[in-house]
Amino acid sequence: MRIINENDLRIFPTNARSNAIRSIFIVFSNTSKGSQHPVLPDRIETGTYAIAAAIAGGELELSNTRAELVGALLPLLARAGAEIAETNLGLKIARNGKRPMPQDVATEPFPGFPTDLQAQYMALMAVADGTSHI
Repeated sequence: MRIINENDLRIFPTNARSNAIRSIFIVFSNTSKGSQHPVLPDRIETGTYAIAAAIAGGELELSNTRAELVGALLPLLARAGAEIAETNLGLKIARNGKRPMPQDVATEPFPGFPTDLQAQYMALMAVADGTSHI
C-alpha cells in the first residue's frame, strides 16, 4: 500500500471519489508516469549538528539544509557567540574562542524553537558562561 498526499492527486491523472466512511478510492489512469518530490531536510537533525558545532567550537558546514527550517535556533546560537552563514551548500556554523553566552529559550510550535532540541540546547548552555532558562 502506498500513502499518497494531495500533491500526488494533482500530478497524476486520477479518478478520485470518497464515501461517507471517510475512505478515498483512487484509480490511477493508464497515463500515470510517476513523479518526483524533493525531501525536506530534517530540522531537528540540522539543529542538533548546529548546536554540536557551537558546543565543540571550530567550524562545521551543514549541506543540503536551509536556514528557515531552524530559524528560531540560529539567532540564539548567534547571541550565544556562534557565527552563522548561509552558503551555496547549506549553513556554516562556527564558534571559536571563549565560552558561549547564556541565552534563555522557550519552545513553540513551528517555526518557533522545537521541543526536540531542548536537550541539545541544554548541553550548549551547560558550557555557557552564566545562567540560562530553558
